[in-house]
Amino acid sequence: MNIRRIRVEDSKEFRELRLRALAADPDAFASSYESEASRPMDTWETWAALSSDGPDQTMYLAEVDGELVALAGAFRLEDNPRRMHLISMWVDPAHRRSGIGRALTNTVVAWARQSDADDVMLWVVDDNDGARRLYEDAGFVATGNSMPLPSNPGLIEHELVQSLNQHLRMPDGYVDLEPLKAGERRAFIEWIVADRTARAMDAEGRSLVDASQRVRSRVSELIDAPPGTSHHFFALTAGMDRETRGWMWMIDRRRDGARIMRIEEIVVFEDFRGVGLAAAAVDAAILHTESVGITTIEASVPIANSTARRIAESCGFVEIERSESEVSVQLDVIAGAH
Repeated sequence: MNIRRIRVEDSKEFRELRLRALAADPDAFASSYESEASRPMDTWETWAALSSDGPDQTMYLAEVDGELVALAGAFRLEDNPRRMHLISMWVDPAHRRSGIGRALTNTVVAWARQSDADDVMLWVVDDNDGARRLYEDAGFVATGNSMPLPSNPGLIEHELVQSLNQHLRMPDGYVDLEPLKAGERRAFIEWIVADRTARAMDAEGRSLVDASQRVRSRVSELIDAPPGTSHHFFALTAGMDRETRGWMWMIDRRRDGARIMRIEEIVVFEDFRGVGLAAAAVDAAILHTESVGITTIEASVPIANSTARRIAESCGFVEIERSESEVSVQLDVIAGAH
């Protein structure tokens, strides 16, 4: 699966995909097949051009094996410029329940966040239970507002909104990454071992000795990685006094011939939690990744840690894989975007 922003040259394929969506699921959209099929080609070219760049309108396409199978877009509301309206979400029936819808939703929400919106809203038809579950799982909540579906007034659609919690985030650049001294690095590693040991005991029912041995072995394997791997241990410094408020461990390694940066661990000290420092630290990690010429950054987030998952989504990461205990997320770093 590949999700990318629309290009002007996609206009013909975009039109075909949109009309397929309207024909297959007419009661899911405010527009009708007949009204959009009659549009001249230059209107589709204009739509694609306006959605291909900038912070006010977008459209994303999903490809599987080179075929376009899904789309979703958004635009800034004229009467509320801090709000984006998610539109045109559709996944080909043959590719549903494969994570494409959630990935598209997350991508559009990440774009809205980067485009300085406070929230994203959408409308979902009353009996479209699958779409509603997808949106609610992605963080949208019902506002209580409803109205008849314009293309079929016999159906009712409901408004859902996701707050982007922008007011909880520090501005980009608020956190600086300072290389850890040897003693601080040892303390950080011991903290990692203790924290992961406690989690293994809780989640897997292991004894203290067994869990500690397994965790220490795993951490040692990460540190003693193959040649070409490098480790970055940082202090998170912030505030007027540039006080250390947490730690970060990042691993620069090669996979399939390409360099990948991985956020292995972030910890914000307890006295400084709840004010956006973790999100600011992730922003700083993205900037660092860009500065060393790496275009992909990834991380694993425990499923049970809803705060960490929200932070990853707020910083633009999208889910690429899921296990019983954690979600793997990834971000393609675009030079100059942060």
